[in-house]
Amino acid sequence: MEDDIEKYGNDIRTGTVVVARWQPFSPWDHYGIVVEDGGERYVYDNDPDDEYNEQGGSVGYFELEKWLERRRILKVYDSGLKKEEIENEVKKYKHKKFDWVMFNCRDLIRKITKTDHKTGFKVIDDILYPEK
Repeated sequence: MEDDIEKYGNDIRTGTVVVARWQPFSPWDHYGIVVEDGGERYVYDNDPDDEYNEQGGSVGYFELEKWLERRRILKVYDSGLKKEEIENEVKKYKHKKFDWVMFNCRDLIRKITKTDHKTGFKVIDDILYPEK
């Protein structure tokens, strides 16, 4: 939403994890991670409402402003990751399809950043959601 860009604009850059209200009136949070490319900001996310990508998965890549049209920012975190690190991690999961339990938006961000942004704990070994 436009107010969010004004409020958080300078804090949103490559490596920023954005936690947003999934739809304006939804009880669910939605997670994405920002990368800058050519002076523009984009978000990688995993959303069940998006069309499948070129690899048949649900991991999407959107302009930040467009992504925020249906969302309201709740929190932002600096993951400390560089664009190349994020993109290398995203490649590992682009083929995966959204699953409410086993591979949702929070799971994608946890896998990319190796941190659970809900608890703040570093993920050492992903016992609950191992790679298949």
